Amino acid sequence: MTRPFMIVATDGRSESQASGSVIQSSSSRRPVARALFTLLGGLAMILGAFRPWLLVSDVLGVEIDIRNLVGLFGVDDLAAALRLRSDIVDLVAPVVSPGLALVALGVLVIFGLTGRSGRLSRLAAMLGALIVVGTLITIAISGNDATPAFGALLALAGCIAGYIGGKLIPR
Repeated sequence: MTRPFMIVATDGRSESQASGSVIQSSSSRRPVARALFTLLGGLAMILGAFRPWLLVSDVLGVEIDIRNLVGLFGVDDLAAALRLRSDIVDLVAPVVSPGLALVALGVLVIFGLTGRSGRLSRLAAMLGALIVVGTLITIAISGNDATPAFGALLALAGCIAGYIGGKLIPR
């Protein structure tokens, strides 16, 4: 915004005039908002994975593994269902968890601050939201109560904040 002004000075005998303009500008708040939304979103995703995801149980997001999810549908032997050796399934099954995937994606959301476009933060946040919602839908389809608890809501809010942070790139 430009505001013109004029200064007039006189000593009683002569008069002097000068004109000018004041240019008003403000610094962009987008980089600060981007950093805050992205950091808080990534941290909320990580913390949400370590809180209970269902109201009916105290199961944390990182404690839900592939055996629990498949067991909801009546499959007792995961190795036979996947036609794999049982020792391989026993090794891999505890690591395949929506909570652990959300922790990794939360780290990627925060790491996305190093990029220029915010694409990594947006993609990781979107995948995190799909994991949380997909896990809750899977539990609901199996016939169990899938009312989300604080951990799932915190993780989902973190995904939304991380996505917003990824969109707030400087123009």
